[in-house]
This record gives sequence, structure tokens and C-alpha cells, in this order.
Amino acid sequence: MFNITPIRPNYDAPKAASTVTAAALVEAAAKYTAIGQTNKAAICRDMATKLARFGSFVSQKQEDFAASLVRGATPLAQSVAPVVVVPVQRVPSLFAVMQKHSHFYLGDVTLARKNQDSLVWIKHAKFEGVVGKIVDGVVTLFGPRMKTAGIDAGEIVALLDDIEQNPLAAAMKFGKLSGRCCSCGRDLTDPVSIEQGIGPVCVLKFSL
Repeated sequence: MFNITPIRPNYDAPKAASTVTAAALVEAAAKYTAIGQTNKAAICRDMATKLARFGSFVSQKQEDFAASLVRGATPLAQSVAPVVVVPVQRVPSLFAVMQKHSHFYLGDVTLARKNQDSLVWIKHAKFEGVVGKIVDGVVTLFGPRMKTAGIDAGEIVALLDDIEQNPLAAAMKFGKLSGRCCSCGRDLTDPVSIEQGIGPVCVLKFSL
């Protein structure tokens, strides 16, 4: 009789390193999240955590599934547009001053506060409606409207920043340039008012 010793698998033998890494799964999760596929993103993060902890997948089937998730996320890097974070513009001083004004005339730009309301609308000579608003000192610009009218949003931001530094100084500057009061919109006729760029009554509206 033949003495045959059965060959038993060596369960202690080291398992081959996976070609799918935890870092690749984390990156795939971020790509899935960017397009709203939260379920796939959660699966990728869970698998990445377990892979980092245990060093390998529990089965070849699971590893193949992980590889398919990573491959599926790769084209998303090209199809998903980068998220542009727009900084929030805050103008608390200007907003406080506007609570004493119905309008603020600044060349092509006019700030208008709604009657009996703290909401401030931003208007521009190139557009019939409003192109933005200021609520509780926070500026919101209506990008599509400004783009349609050919208005440079950067100029509006710079203008509001300049006014925020010193609302009264800005009012006097535009008053001298236009020859009319930025607060009431009337023509400046008094020599002193013309020199200052604002009238004696309207200047009181800038005291906080």
C-alpha cells in the first residue's frame, strides 16, 4: 500500500499583500462623496478602516469588490468640477449705517434698504433689478444676474470693502465726485457741503 500523506493548507502562511490600499479607498470615498454617492463613499471608508487595522481583506471576493470601487471612482476625478469656496464678505459697519438710510448712492452702485426692514438691496446701473443683498452684515451677490449684465463681481466686493473701512469717508468721496449727496441724492449747492461732499443733515446719519 502507498503511504499517502494528505496535503493540508498552511493557514499560518503569510497572505499576499493586497493591491488595493486604504489610502486608495479613502480617496475613492472622497470622489463618491463629491457627486453625492454617499452609500459607496461609506463602504469605501469602512473598508479602508478595516484594511488599515487588519492589513488584508477577509476574502478575495471582498478585495475584488474594493478594487472595482477604486476603479469606478478614478474617472470621477476628471468629471467632477472642483468645489470653489467663496469667502463670506462681512460689512457690519456699513450695514449699521444703512439702518439710518433709505438709500446710499455710490456711482453706478446703489444700496437701498427696504422700508421698515433691515434688508439692504444692492443695485447696479447696468441691471434693472437687484444684484445682491446684505443681511445682518453678510453680503450675498447674485452671480448669474451680474454675469448676464456684464458686472464685475470683484469690483462690487472691493467697493463694499472700501466703504466698510470708513462709510462716512466713502460717502464724502463719492459726493465730491458726483456733486450730489450720497445719502439723500440731492445736488450739493452749499459751498461747505460741496467741499465736504455731504450736507450737514445727512452727515449725522453716519454716527453709530
